[in-house]
Amino acid sequence: MGCVAFRGAWVYPWAVVRTLLRFRPLHVTVESDGGRFEGDALLALIANSPRFGGGMRVAPTAQLDDGQLDVAILKPVGRLAMLPLLRKVYRGDHVDHPAFVSFRCRKATLTTRKSAAVYADGEALGLDAEATVSIEALPNAIRCVR
Repeated sequence: MGCVAFRGAWVYPWAVVRTLLRFRPLHVTVESDGGRFEGDALLALIANSPRFGGGMRVAPTAQLDDGQLDVAILKPVGRLAMLPLLRKVYRGDHVDHPAFVSFRCRKATLTTRKSAAVYADGEALGLDAEATVSIEALPNAIRCVR
């Protein structure tokens, strides 16, 4: 079977579908000053921006300038439920789905028990036997010119 090459807006959805078909949930723990989660997850992220990955709105309430981070976790769902849920993620209206967990915080630490791909702003940070990432919002840490 040949590889289908997508361009433009279809690159990210195609990559997500391919990944989800092979992906097995990871056990994650997120500890923060705004909430805690421990359990299996298809996706666990800490964001300060509402969009990434070609426009996915995984953390639709995140704001760059509010001094808060948004934790967004997608618990495992069946394969048949993944595609409709992915469509909702692109629109940002997945937040009422029972498999979605979110909370806001200033500091958070995410830990996995198995090796996990860890990314920061689209850049791979590496694979570890056990990944631990700590993130803190630092208000007014970057000066911007308008």
